[in-house]
Amino acid sequence: MRSGKLRPFVVLPTLLFLLFVSLVLLANSLVQKPSVQKAFLDRLSGLTGYEISLDDVEIYVWNGIGIRAHGFEAHQKEGFGTIHASETIFFLEALQLLRGRVVLKRLDVERPIIDLAPSDESKPFSFAFLSGLDSLTMDKGSLFIKQSRLRFVNLNLEMKKAEAGTLNVK
Repeated sequence: MRSGKLRPFVVLPTLLFLLFVSLVLLANSLVQKPSVQKAFLDRLSGLTGYEISLDDVEIYVWNGIGIRAHGFEAHQKEGFGTIHASETIFFLEALQLLRGRVVLKRLDVERPIIDLAPSDESKPFSFAFLSGLDSLTMDKGSLFIKQSRLRFVNLNLEMKKAEAGTLNVK
């Protein structure tokens, strides 16, 4: 008799959990398609002004909904900067994702290598792509400026928007 009263409290959460797991697996299989990856990279390149390439892509659902990419490379279309990272996580706005739009919210970069090779006619290296992000986190990064032979190693950087027009850097 008691098992009949507990049944709705056990079955419904179990079904909801299975639905969530199946949706995550479906999204992960969609992200593996080359056409979806190309559309994501084209959108990302358009937003940032960088030519971007990735090796391996998967869905990331820890601390938010996002896309984890291995072998991240970005080159400025006009300028002198390149960024290589072993792992990059692009966190997306969930509400906009449900509406069918890919809107970046946060960017976490692991072990990036930023190479700057300025020349007289090149534009300055910029982080203009940060304008649409709420935060950027860089762990164990390296910055190399080739003309001055200046090197920064083991950099940890956290940039967050505090309010409109305010940027906090740690």
